[in-house]
Amino acid sequence: GLPLPLAAAQLFWINLTNTFWSAAALSGESSEKNEMDFPPDSPSRPLLDGFIRFIIVAAGLVSALGVFIIYYFFYKEFNDIGYSRSVAFAALGVLSLFAVFSIKCPNRPVWEISVRDKHFWAALGARLILITAAIYLPPLRMLLRVQPLGIMEWLIFLGAGVLGVILVEMGKWVFIRRAQQSRNNIK
Repeated sequence: GLPLPLAAAQLFWINLTNTFWSAAALSGESSEKNEMDFPPDSPSRPLLDGFIRFIIVAAGLVSALGVFIIYYFFYKEFNDIGYSRSVAFAALGVLSLFAVFSIKCPNRPVWEISVRDKHFWAALGARLILITAAIYLPPLRMLLRVQPLGIMEWLIFLGAGVLGVILVEMGKWVFIRRAQQSRNNIK
């Protein structure tokens, strides 16, 4: 079989750093541009409707699958569990960072994210600093048992992250389009 892609300390670090900073990134959420164009939601409407559940599941699955594919490739190619775990650790940190983009604005495309949202960009910057610190600072490297990575690995993570956002955005587009069609059919 295949060894586990992450050690317990690595998983703890990802959970510790991602949970707080993801919440911080999404806490400064501004209202939608056309918020007042829509009627209020029904009190009986579930908080997590099918569309929101889709975004959460899709972003999570795309990130998890991306990390597994990257880990599998590096493990099979280099047969070095320490290096492969380091790659999986950094990939999980980076790909979950990209997932926040699709979750941030569920009702509109990711390219409409405001560049003026300082909370969002500061939180993402903090997450990226924590990921790179874990990879390159010797005390954290020893604690987390990771190895430094080269530019090629980071480019792979960047490509996988962008691909993940594109896949989730395609799914969002389908959902948004269906909702618009059903609204037009009601009128």
